[in-house]
Amino acid sequence: MSKYNVISADSHVAEPADLWTQYMEKSYRDRAPHVRHDKDTDVFVCPGLDDFAVCLLAPAGIDPSKLNRKGRYEDSRKGGWDPEERIKDEQMDGVDAEVLYPTLGMRMYKVENVEFQDALFRAYNNWMADFCKTHPERYKGIGLISLEDIEKGMAETKRAKQLGLCGVMISSTPEDEHTYVSGSYDPFWKLAQDLDMPVSLHLFTGTKAHKGSSHWLVEYTTSPYWVQKSLAALVFGGVFEKYPKLKVVSVENDIGWVPNFLERIDHAYERHHQWSSTTGILKRKPSDYFRDHVY
Repeated sequence: MSKYNVISADSHVAEPADLWTQYMEKSYRDRAPHVRHDKDTDVFVCPGLDDFAVCLLAPAGIDPSKLNRKGRYEDSRKGGWDPEERIKDEQMDGVDAEVLYPTLGMRMYKVENVEFQDALFRAYNNWMADFCKTHPERYKGIGLISLEDIEKGMAETKRAKQLGLCGVMISSTPEDEHTYVSGSYDPFWKLAQDLDMPVSLHLFTGTKAHKGSSHWLVEYTTSPYWVQKSLAALVFGGVFEKYPKLKVVSVENDIGWVPNFLERIDHAYERHHQWSSTTGILKRKPSDYFRDHVY
């Protein structure tokens, strides 16, 4: 009997401690994110972000009852950043290939300095491309893209394609005054469609303007709301109608809410589209666009 291929569609690297000090352009290297060695733990330091204890960065295989905020970078599982060690982990778990997302890089969507954020993402994308080149049949990397400056974001999307990355990730929660219903993003959607680069909306990649709960467990529990908001914007903004081959991926946002969400967007359109600017834009039921474009 032939074996099914097992592909992890949402795996995470644990970025090496020296990624940004090694890969950032020299003009930014004096501000490069780095690891600070405190008394009981190692802390990831990035300008514009709160410090982050990295001892929980790659806790796979550790008894959950023993997890805490104390520890060193080297206590994490080496497969997080070492491609050869990761192959061993894949073989142990029976995984044939992985789509790879960041861990520390996710937090960088909250960096407010756009120029610096772009430099952070370029460095990460270069490292991810090098990581995937070691075993291209098993590792498929996702590039990080900022759309704070759409033209620059498009340029980096083209570069990500040239680097061999298989898709890009954008903020799941843009600022309220510039949501994905805005036509200003149209050139980006068209480019992503034309390059056949799926666009990922991952949990916890909101911008600095994203106002969630200050309590982490409350924020985690209610997090699917934010991607629902962005997906509704893509549907009702007519993005999928205009770009019929665009692929959007909802990543680590759960799935149990989807049936109710589809019923609700259809209900909203059928009962209330006369009150909105959506009238005449959509040619099909909202749920049809979701079915054909969202993964």
